[in-house]
Amino acid sequence: MNANARRLGMTESHFVNPNGLPAENHVTSARDLGILARALILEFPEDDSYWHIHAIQYGNRVMRNYNSLLDRYPGADGMKTGFICASGYNVVASATRNGRRLIAIVLGAYSGAVRSQKAAQLFERGFNGGGLTWLTPSLGTVDALAPIDAQPPNLREEMCGGHRRKPPAEDNDEEQQDAAAVNGDSGSAQAFMLSSLRPPNGKFVLGPPVETEAPIKVFTGPPDHPDAVQTAEPRSKKKKRIAAKKDAPAKADAKTDAKADAKADVKPAKAPKHAKRAAKPKVSSAN
Repeated sequence: MNANARRLGMTESHFVNPNGLPAENHVTSARDLGILARALILEFPEDDSYWHIHAIQYGNRVMRNYNSLLDRYPGADGMKTGFICASGYNVVASATRNGRRLIAIVLGAYSGAVRSQKAAQLFERGFNGGGLTWLTPSLGTVDALAPIDAQPPNLREEMCGGHRRKPPAEDNDEEQQDAAAVNGDSGSAQAFMLSSLRPPNGKFVLGPPVETEAPIKVFTGPPDHPDAVQTAEPRSKKKKRIAAKKDAPAKADAKTDAKADAKADVKPAKAPKHAKRAAKPKVSSAN
């Protein structure tokens, strides 16, 4: 992972484990995540569909993607969310409009709702440009972003401190009123960063959640289970195979009975004990 990060130019990243769980010296930056997202899109186009799975259905349970942009922002098509106390709510998002695909990176947001709101605002700026793009200089590409020599802040107290109404988590999508409840010194760098990620004046650019795609059905279990519709074997053949398995014990019993009958026909019957005694000749003793 670190070798590929260097190959891509991710100079501000260092990976300690492959699962993303908290670890000392396990760090990255918004710039590097932008480089990584672009590389995934360009180098692995065959896997692009994985980035924008809206939901999966497991039995009767539907599990929705934590990236709420997929169902609330037109054109959103990826990519990955994340949360730990030390770094807050994060997202690497992508969206396509009029054949143009943009990537937005948000790190350290106060909640999942604020995270999505900020990403949507970045997309709006990128797609629309405020109508004055011809007057403003180009911001360049991700290659032109200069790394910043700074230590990443630890947001544990701000994200997971006692001021929150309920423990933060990916499935605990707190809304704007929770962002307004953040306490802290307004002069600190962390408080400034948090305030910049709060929705301004309550104006959300996201629409209401809309189920744009049906959940993808998934199944884990024995491959011959009737619900395992993902198998390549046709269901008709599968049912016949299952029926054959159900009939197997009866066939085994019939086979055993047939063997027993065959042995009975071949093996000669034993003579009664009294018959053997009667057939034995008498021997007289001479005096």
